[in-house]
Amino acid sequence: MKWTKRLLYTTAIISVLAIVLPFLIPLNFLVPRVEKVLSDKIHEPVAIQSMRLALLPAPGVVLEDVSVGKFQDAKSERITVAVDISSLFAPVKVVNSITIDSLGINQDSLGRMPGWFKPTPGPQQAMIKRVVLRKTTLSLKAVNLGELNADIELGQDGGFQHAVIEAENKSMKLSVTPAEGKNFALDFEAKQWKPPAGPAIQFDSLHAVAWVNAEMLKLKEIDGVLYGGTLHGNAQLGWHDGWRLNGKLQSKGAEIHKLASLFSPETSVSGKLNADARFAMRAKLAGKLFESIAADVDFKIKDGVLYNFDLAGAVKSLSGSGTRGGQTRFDDFNGQLQVAGKAYHFRQLKISSGLLAGEGNLDITPDKTLSGRMHVEMKGTANLISMPLQISGSLSSPVLRPTNAAIAGAVAGTATLGPGFGTSVGAKAGDFLDKMFGK
Repeated sequence: MKWTKRLLYTTAIISVLAIVLPFLIPLNFLVPRVEKVLSDKIHEPVAIQSMRLALLPAPGVVLEDVSVGKFQDAKSERITVAVDISSLFAPVKVVNSITIDSLGINQDSLGRMPGWFKPTPGPQQAMIKRVVLRKTTLSLKAVNLGELNADIELGQDGGFQHAVIEAENKSMKLSVTPAEGKNFALDFEAKQWKPPAGPAIQFDSLHAVAWVNAEMLKLKEIDGVLYGGTLHGNAQLGWHDGWRLNGKLQSKGAEIHKLASLFSPETSVSGKLNADARFAMRAKLAGKLFESIAADVDFKIKDGVLYNFDLAGAVKSLSGSGTRGGQTRFDDFNGQLQVAGKAYHFRQLKISSGLLAGEGNLDITPDKTLSGRMHVEMKGTANLISMPLQISGSLSSPVLRPTNAAIAGAVAGTATLGPGFGTSVGAKAGDFLDKMFGK
């Protein structure tokens, strides 16, 4: 009886070892052959440090320290190949999934990657159903995309069928499907998401429909919600021979203070923004695109405050040293903005409220120095006051002062015709002479 039990135990142990041991034995002697098979499949050199069998979570093979490309453009700590055991003796071997962990992809390999999943003509010896990427990072120089996960479905011929790419923190999801020619159709969704480059704009939600190929990305439709308003538009991004980005955007109802402060922290204006923008950028590095921006923006801001600009106080004051600080409440503030790198040029500015109306131009240099002119009229007083103002100083500390000619004319008009009416007439006369003779 004891002999029978020992025989059973021994048989059970041998059976378990027969199953388990192969999965514990290194398969490094097969590495050169596997490297060649993979290299022929994706048309890129593949290097594998070690290889072994695995039993859990599913029977398969584990490849460790794998790199692709002459310059190791893509590297992974571990690749797990899960096979369909029932297909081992069939004409076509089935791989249920290939899971790639901690994959690092260099920017130079992005354009070549679609070729790795090209269909293979003729009879297939193996069929890969699925490729899963975990904690993948893309090295785009100055751009940080964070860690990404991906689930890629392949057809029976090995061709790419569909992919879903998600951020590790679930802030964004991208669906990819093959399209006409060498293009791929994209559908992008994001919530509480910030773009990886440029100003740190926070989108409450963003949806984009696009297509991409080896040289460019075309965003056909962009719809977003941010800072209490909406965003619509289209754009095109190219990276062949440098990076290029251009497009059109339309914003409605966004809070201008939160949005504008991302481009210029010293910006001091609030209100609801409606804007139409056309922009173009070009740079050698993606992270430098916004430093080369050229844009034309038509904007309208409603029910806001212009901080550090007290237009009413400047009109009433005839001080040669000018006025600083204060604020101007407005019903409407409209104009055109031209952006050239870090320089801003405001043209055809118009601001109005119940008591005040003004128009003019303003330039902001890259070092935040101001230069400009506003013609402001005060309404609703006993006498209409009109005054041309020079704008100087810096964006954080602007200075408003009447022009020298306007001050001289206002003093003369006040002495001749009295304050109020005489002051306004004199200021206008001085402003007229200033424009005529360029004083």
